[in-house]
Amino acid sequence: MNTRRNLSLLGAAAGGAVAMFLLDPVTGKRRMSLIRDQIVSVGTRTGRMIRCRSEDLKNRAYGLYCETKSLFGSRCASDRGLRESGTSAERRVS
Repeated sequence: MNTRRNLSLLGAAAGGAVAMFLLDPVTGKRRMSLIRDQIVSVGTRTGRMIRCRSEDLKNRAYGLYCETKSLFGSRCASDRGLRESGTSAERRVS
C-alpha cells in the first residue's frame, strides 16, 4: 500500500512539473508550439512512409501477378505496351 501511495505522489509531482513547464508565462507558448510542430512533423512523416510502403506493396503484388501470369503463357498488358513502345533508353536515343 505504501508503494502505491509513493507512486501516486511521484506521478502528481511529475504532472505538476510538466504543467509548470508548459504553462510558464514567459516561454510556455514557445514550448507548446515546438511540441505541436514536432507532433505535426511526425504525423507528416508517418503518412509519407505509409504511402510509400503501400505503393511498394502494390507494385510488388502486381509484379507477382505478372510473373504468375507469364508462367501460364499470357503476358500482362504493361509488358506488351513496353515491348511495343521500346525501352526508355531506346526512346531517349531516337
